[in-house]
Amino acid sequence: MNRTVIVYFSLHGSVEAVAQILADHTGADLVKLEIPGVEKLKGFWMYVRLGFMASAEKCPKITGGDVDLSVYDTVILGTPVW
Repeated sequence: MNRTVIVYFSLHGSVEAVAQILADHTGADLVKLEIPGVEKLKGFWMYVRLGFMASAEKCPKITGGDVDLSVYDTVILGTPVW
């Protein structure tokens, strides 16, 4: 049996919606990645903070990815495009 997992990060919910549709059609498991604290920021300030981190080459702490990928045959990654 082909086991599939969709690992995704969604800032505004678009990637999450697509990941859910894919999971519904394929029976894949879902794993949501998050950046703690970023949901408190809105609009301009969110882009300032994340833009600064990117330009300073600082990686934010990402949570939610505690899954053993070795049990899956297929891993699909979903990310936003900024």
